[in-house]
Amino acid sequence: MKKILLKTKETLITGIPNKIVKTALKTKQYMGSKMSSNKYLLQDKHTFKPLLIEIEDRPASPVGHFILWAVIGVFFIAIIWLSISEIDVVVTARGKLVPSGDIKTVQSTYNGNIIKILVKEGDSVKKGQVLIKTDTNILDTQMNAKAEVIKEFDLKMLRLSALIDNNIFEYKNYMNPQYYQHEKDIYNNEKNSYFQQLSMLEEKINDVSQKMNIARLEKQNKQTNLDEQKIKQAQYKKVIDIIPRIQYTEVQYKVVFLKNEIKTYDNKLLGLNNNLQELSKQKELLRFTNNSKYYKELREIDQAKNKLIAEVETLNLQKYKYNIISPVDGYILKLDMTTHDGVVTPAQKLMTIVPNTVKLRAMVDVENKDIGYIGDKIEALLKIDTFDFQKYGFIHAKLKKISNSSVEREKVGLVYEAELVLESNHLLYNGQKKLLKPGMTVTAEMKVGKRKLIEFFIYPAIKYFNEGMSII
Repeated sequence: MKKILLKTKETLITGIPNKIVKTALKTKQYMGSKMSSNKYLLQDKHTFKPLLIEIEDRPASPVGHFILWAVIGVFFIAIIWLSISEIDVVVTARGKLVPSGDIKTVQSTYNGNIIKILVKEGDSVKKGQVLIKTDTNILDTQMNAKAEVIKEFDLKMLRLSALIDNNIFEYKNYMNPQYYQHEKDIYNNEKNSYFQQLSMLEEKINDVSQKMNIARLEKQNKQTNLDEQKIKQAQYKKVIDIIPRIQYTEVQYKVVFLKNEIKTYDNKLLGLNNNLQELSKQKELLRFTNNSKYYKELREIDQAKNKLIAEVETLNLQKYKYNIISPVDGYILKLDMTTHDGVVTPAQKLMTIVPNTVKLRAMVDVENKDIGYIGDKIEALLKIDTFDFQKYGFIHAKLKKISNSSVEREKVGLVYEAELVLESNHLLYNGQKKLLKPGMTVTAEMKVGKRKLIEFFIYPAIKYFNEGMSII
């Protein structure tokens, strides 16, 4: 029996390369050793068959069938997914941000020499900020001279107020001692002259008052004497028949005389009183005249002072305008004057400022090959080169208009200019706003439609097939 089996093996092995036979035998031995350690594998009916017969008779592994059908399934699922899925068709265009709206042009209103330029292009500025300093020495000289005159007017007004109120005139901190002494001398002269006239009038008033007192005293004496004579006259009249007639006549004469004397004193007192009133009026008139003169000078000086103050304010405004200032909050877009120690003339353009309230727009160049895809109401995403879009994101924009004709661009060729309107002028990062500035370069991705994924694989094949057929 063993001889028959050996003979059969030799017959089967005949014609097979030795290398394959050796490999099969080694595999057989290895599998035999494994199966000998596994009691379940010993039950396989193909275990003890010859090597090549065992390989032919043993059924294929189900793992292979599973892998094959899995690959086929994945292939069909991929085809279905490619047929259903769509992606956006995007046209990419390069450009930059430009301001849209009221751009402020800063101009000079006066002739002047530039001392220093305080800003440069791209700087942020605030309203009222000095941008360019100019030489204002002439204005400063005029303002200082007028300010000195205003101080002199203040000193004069103080002197006049002191004369009106009869107060002491003092101004110890005045910067010009000579002029202060001049005003002090005028004050003293005016005051001395006034008091001299006033003293003369008061002296006359005192003299008249004294005369009136004397007249009143004499009148009183005369009145006393008259009363005594009247009493005596009444007594004599009772005994007129027993006394000499001449006594009664003398008393009667004295009564008449004293009455005339008293009347004379009354007239004298009336005249003195009128004289006193006149002198009092002169005294009041002197005070009124002097005060009126002082008030008039005070008004004139006050008017002149106010006029000078207005002139100083005008010069100050001119000085303010001499220094070129920013009219709005914004950014320096372009600086036309860059030379220090230069000369500016009225209406000369110095710089351009973009207000913060002005919206930005993107001007991009659409290549000629992409212009056919651009239509109305195109939306776009703007990626700002300055800010990494993966970190800061992007800006949404809409196509506003596109040029009707192409323009030549160096190193690019013919392109069409497209204007995109931004929905926002800033990017947000960690809650902080990053403002966009004019001149920043951008990449615009404009969505022009959708396309199925499978088309990217089919269209090249169709294209090459059509090209091949056209050649045939």
